[in-house]
Amino acid sequence: MRQEYLIFAALIILLLAAFFLFRRFRKRIRSGRYAPPKGRTLRVSLESGDYGRMAEILLLGLGGESNVSSAEAGGRRLRIGIRDYDRVDQEKLESSGVIGVLRPSKNSVQIIAGDAAEELLASLLSLLERERKKRREEGEEKGGGNVEKL
Repeated sequence: MRQEYLIFAALIILLLAAFFLFRRFRKRIRSGRYAPPKGRTLRVSLESGDYGRMAEILLLGLGGESNVSSAEAGGRRLRIGIRDYDRVDQEKLESSGVIGVLRPSKNSVQIIAGDAAEELLASLLSLLERERKKRREEGEEKGGGNVEKL
């Protein structure tokens, strides 16, 4: 009789462990971390800590640096102001490895990044500054910069 109770207790413990593992795995599938890539999508994960690469993919998904009007971190999210709603590529944003993407209005996108929001924002702002500086330099080379007065 005692052996039956031990077997029953072990069975209950195994079932509980399987339930919690399945629940955790299911959450990750829903968040897109284990979803198979569609075609040739770019994939990075938050766990990798490669925030520079994630920022590059996010910038592509946001429609380039000219489409980003503002960026700030609040809690576990990045709140990004955009100029043209149609230039935002939802699939590319999701493939960057973030937890989720929300589009609450026509001129903003919220990216759920968890505890990595501050680091991701720093990488994104650095990349935006580099891209804007590069665009300014290209404009000066084409003659759109400083014009000498006659």
